Amino acid sequence: MMHLTHSRAAVALVAAALLATFAAPAAAHEVELLVGRSAGNQIKIDADLVHPFHLPPSIFPGIPGYAFGEPAFHSTVLDDVANDLFQLSPTADFQFILLSKDPGIEVYTAAGPLPLNTPLLLGPSPFDSHPVWHIPAGPTGVTYNLTLKIQDTTGAYTDSAPFAMQFTSVPEPHTLALLALAPLVLRRRRDRR
Repeated sequence: MMHLTHSRAAVALVAAALLATFAAPAAAHEVELLVGRSAGNQIKIDADLVHPFHLPPSIFPGIPGYAFGEPAFHSTVLDDVANDLFQLSPTADFQFILLSKDPGIEVYTAAGPLPLNTPLLLGPSPFDSHPVWHIPAGPTGVTYNLTLKIQDTTGAYTDSAPFAMQFTSVPEPHTLALLALAPLVLRRRRDRR
């Protein structure tokens, strides 16, 4: 009986730790790719991302696998002179171009996966755009790379430098908890014999 009580306590501790670990990022602030311009009028992307970015199981109807609408593109609303990042003109119009990607990662659109070198509209500043980053299938934990740039369709600003991003798929927290608990369940079964 003592062994069973310790097993239940261990199971509860493992489950609580896993849920706390994976619930914390969801409660955090929105993940942004902040877009502005340099003093030389080149588009800049300022991102404080932890790579690879974790894509959870998709919550979007009709989009299987792993998908999320963050990181999101946001035009900056403040000038940051120290980092050479300034607000964009509302008369300019922005889009991003997918330059390269590993097989297995997509930018999901209503028309299907975004083809390479095809623009996706962000719009005039201020903008707040949430592309759906998508890993349709495959094993969890694999890292996928993609590279993009941002353009101004009016020509007021020069294109941004290519910007690399990394994504990986992560299972749901309760799936991880079950995987962590499997050895304890197997041990308990062996102990019953």
